[in-house]
Amino acid sequence: FGMTSDADPGNLRGTIRTLDRTANISLDCNHLTSDRHCAWGVVSQSGWSLVNETGVPCLGADDWWADAEGSMLRNIDTHDLYLFAHGHDYPAALHDLQAVGGKVPLLPRRNLGVWFTRWYDYDAADV
Repeated sequence: FGMTSDADPGNLRGTIRTLDRTANISLDCNHLTSDRHCAWGVVSQSGWSLVNETGVPCLGADDWWADAEGSMLRNIDTHDLYLFAHGHDYPAALHDLQAVGGKVPLLPRRNLGVWFTRWYDYDAADV
């Protein structure tokens, strides 16, 4: 396909997949391995991003990820590519990603409980 987003030096990458079991890690994409960081992002200083979805897991006709035998359903299209060509209009690229992939599910705010704290600098002797 020529140059893809993971080879684009201007690609601004995605987000860190998880912070579980990490110490003080660098957020610099150049120092992270691809298992920690998304291999691509939909915004790029080059003005374009090509996302290759060929062979990734997908939902079946009954809205489930596996068939009756329990095998993961995969996208069987020969090529499944998405081109985001927004120049430097990064919000538009993110908006179109949401249009293609759907809204990100979030917990309702009421389910997070009370987030109130009064911080006192306690040490072991105070407790």
